Amino acid sequence: RDVGFAAFGVPPPTDAVGAPRTVLHLRREDREGTLRAHRTLRNASVLEAAFRRAGFGVDHCCDFRAPDATRRAIQKVSRADVVVGMHGAAFAHLTWHKPGAVVVELFSHKMAGLWFYRSHTRRYGSVFVGPAKGRDAAYWRRRLDMDAATADRVVRCARETAAGADPKPACDAKPRSSVVSTLIRVTHSYYRSWSTRR
Repeated sequence: RDVGFAAFGVPPPTDAVGAPRTVLHLRREDREGTLRAHRTLRNASVLEAAFRRAGFGVDHCCDFRAPDATRRAIQKVSRADVVVGMHGAAFAHLTWHKPGAVVVELFSHKMAGLWFYRSHTRRYGSVFVGPAKGRDAAYWRRRLDMDAATADRVVRCARETAAGADPKPACDAKPRSSVVSTLIRVTHSYYRSWSTRR
């Protein structure tokens, strides 16, 4: 973690999160600002508007094809009180999150595995944003639309997570893990601990 901050010339965060005031929306976009990748919200502005109505300062990140994408992502993640976004590799940047940061991971459906990003922080919540019915084998790759009610629920999930609520009514619970997903999670945890020792 410290090596990463030094390598990219980003000063590490010095203040821990108190009452969350800023939210970073991790989303996939190209240099023209269009959303072409899978597992994206076509109407990301609905989610960001919900956080603004709740009094949060909102930022988003990143064009991951840009030359300085990694540095910008590390810089923004390390400054955010809340990090929210669709499940995907962008969440690997949580390695550099601010102490006490809140993470809300969005899933297109109730996946039984791939929950390894929750190990990056103790303040973690998740919300399933896809419809309960009408999925097919390729559903997890699709771009989704978020309605205002779901966006408001994501905001409530972030607040409940920040407050340490248990249970968190606005958040969705993790499904039962399969043997394969458990192996993936253990492997990811081992790699993460190995990489921080280097």
